[in-house]
Amino acid sequence: MLDILSAVYDFILKYACDVGAGVPAYDEIQIVRGWQNSATLPPTVNEFCIITELNTIAHGTTSELYKTDVDCQYKRTIEHVIQIDFISSEKITAPHATLLRANVINMLCNTSVVTSFFKSFSENLTCLYCDGVTNLSSLDETKTYATRYQVVLHLAEILSTSLTVDTFSNVELNIENVDAHHHIS
Repeated sequence: MLDILSAVYDFILKYACDVGAGVPAYDEIQIVRGWQNSATLPPTVNEFCIITELNTIAHGTTSELYKTDVDCQYKRTIEHVIQIDFISSEKITAPHATLLRANVINMLCNTSVVTSFFKSFSENLTCLYCDGVTNLSSLDETKTYATRYQVVLHLAEILSTSLTVDTFSNVELNIENVDAHHHIS
C-alpha cells in the first residue's frame, strides 16, 4: 500500500492556501500526522493542520488476471478516508484563514488539478470526493477559543499483487456412459 498520509501531506502543503487573499502556504511544521492522538503539536505556532487516516474500505471483488502460464495478477480497490482538521487559536486573522484553507481544499477535490496531483504521486491513486466543511470550533483546555474546520477526503487506491499459481496445460478427458458401467442394484 502507498503512504497515503505522505500524499495528503504534500497535497495540503501545496494547496491549502490562497495567496491572493493573504493566506500563505503552511510551513512544514504546521502539518501534523494525527496518529490517533499521539502526535505532538507544533510548539511555536497557533495555526496548524492535522491529517488522520480514519478508515480503509475494500470495494468490490478482487479481480484476477492471468498474465502468463504461471503468473496471476490480483487487483482490488481500497478507499482511504482521511480526516483533515484546520485549527487556529489566532484571534484576529487566522479564523478567516482557517476557514478559507478548508474551503479551498474542499473546492479543489472535484477538479482535474487534484486528480493530476494524486496521479503524479501514484498511477493507482485518485481523489473520489471530499465531504463538506464542518465547523468544530470550541474552547480548548486552556479556555482559549480555537477555530477548527474539518473536511473528510475520500481517496481510492488500486492495490495489486502478482503471484505464481499452479496451472495445467492439458487435460485428459474420459467420457463414460454411466448407465452402462454402473448398475444400480
